[in-house]
Amino acid sequence: MKDSVQRRAWSDIRRGVFTPEPLTDVDEHWVEVTEDSEMMCDLCKGFQQNDSRMGTCTENRTRCLNCASNWTRSAIYGTEVIGMDEFSQDARVAARLLNIYNECVDWRNIEAEKDLRGFLITATLAMLSGYKTANDVLKQVSHRGAIRMPAYMVKGKCRRDLLSQFTVQRETRTQACGGGSYKIRWFYRLLWDGGNVAYHDYMRTVLTKEEIESMFHPTASAEYIGDIFEFWLGMLDLGIQFPTMFGGWGANLDSCLAGLEESFWLFCNSCRPTWRAGGGYKYIARLEHLYNLLTKCCNLPYKWC
Repeated sequence: MKDSVQRRAWSDIRRGVFTPEPLTDVDEHWVEVTEDSEMMCDLCKGFQQNDSRMGTCTENRTRCLNCASNWTRSAIYGTEVIGMDEFSQDARVAARLLNIYNECVDWRNIEAEKDLRGFLITATLAMLSGYKTANDVLKQVSHRGAIRMPAYMVKGKCRRDLLSQFTVQRETRTQACGGGSYKIRWFYRLLWDGGNVAYHDYMRTVLTKEEIESMFHPTASAEYIGDIFEFWLGMLDLGIQFPTMFGGWGANLDSCLAGLEESFWLFCNSCRPTWRAGGGYKYIARLEHLYNLLTKCCNLPYKWC
């Protein structure tokens, strides 16, 4: 009986600590790369502004942001095969997600900034409630979900030839220079995949037993549960990318996404990976060991912990 009370108490503590909340101080994720930047290789710097090779070169994708973004476009988005750029693909997925949102009354009655956790859970239940195209849309949205790396970390990844570990996205912005001339500015960001095992254990931490039972089959795999967390990330990112389409989600979606990412980082930093008995890693919170010591060795009551 005492052990079950301790486990329940620890679950309540962890859920409270890691529950995602909107952040007021959001990091910048897009970094501008100019001709003088060390984050672009000499080969890409040598191309003219309108040279088509600027969008196809992948020779130095481990340390050049432009080469890495070209690799992302061809290998992940498949722009050359599909014949559609990243923005158009994202817009199509966002439109399909909007159709499901418009059909779900519960989802329309909640805003992300006011109740981020409730918004994410309601959106998930809407996707799993039987809409004809929901499963397909969920997978497409989750495919776009990843953890955004802060801009101040990007230069270090380039210097250490680590860009191949990330998805690199590029955004071009046109700046008028007067006299009918214009300048194209290049911005990049890094997206990191934390892995389905970590996502699975995070979801098992922030959701209650009842919420898990309502969303997941008892035999649901780590990959499936990880896809749900990636759906959360991708959904909020699409909301930021297409604000006019998802105005009903409320303002400051960037703060909501940053809060979800911060919650996951906090979970990872408080855990240590350990090998599962059945194979694969799982994440065990270091704080749980401290909690057990306090309750067992010091005999402290639950309300003090």
